[in-house]
Amino acid sequence: MKFFQDITLLPSEEMEHHFLWEKLYHQVHLALVEHKNSMGQFSIAVAFPQYSLEKSRLGGKLRLFSQSESELEQLNIAKWLARFTDYLHVSSIRPVPDNVVKQVSYSRPKVRTSKDREIRRRMKRHNETLDQATVHFSGFKIRTTKAPFVYMQSYTKGTRFPLFICENEIEVTPENMVTFDSYGLSSQGCLPKF
Repeated sequence: MKFFQDITLLPSEEMEHHFLWEKLYHQVHLALVEHKNSMGQFSIAVAFPQYSLEKSRLGGKLRLFSQSESELEQLNIAKWLARFTDYLHVSSIRPVPDNVVKQVSYSRPKVRTSKDREIRRRMKRHNETLDQATVHFSGFKIRTTKAPFVYMQSYTKGTRFPLFICENEIEVTPENMVTFDSYGLSSQGCLPKF
């Protein structure tokens, strides 16, 4: 990634930090969905420079990355965040510093807390019977995470869900075309940490 833009959450007595994160990430998600490429892929990534697994916090800054300055200009994130100008600061688009040595990826951990929910989901996705799906999950083990999260709204189900986010340090790899999901996340994405 060659260019970045920071969005800083400003301290506010009027708006709680978690609530502001929810509104910010919701708008970023909508902007990314609106700007997917002609093949339905997402080329803009998100990062969390102040991420802390120990404190289970995303911090107070979200960073957008892209391969080209024009991609961030077209995204025009300031327009998407116009209602929150009193609570957020959007920086200009800048090139990534040359001296970055640490690379990370941000992705969603696989969390499994309910065997029944996993069975229903498999039945729906794979058109299986209850017995077939139950056999698939015979060795089911609960998987939880202590990763920080932000609540998101599902428009298809009309429910809120926690979007857990993991940061993983990765080795620098040759630049290949990695795409990101509609939340700007990818376990394959190689993002500079600074």
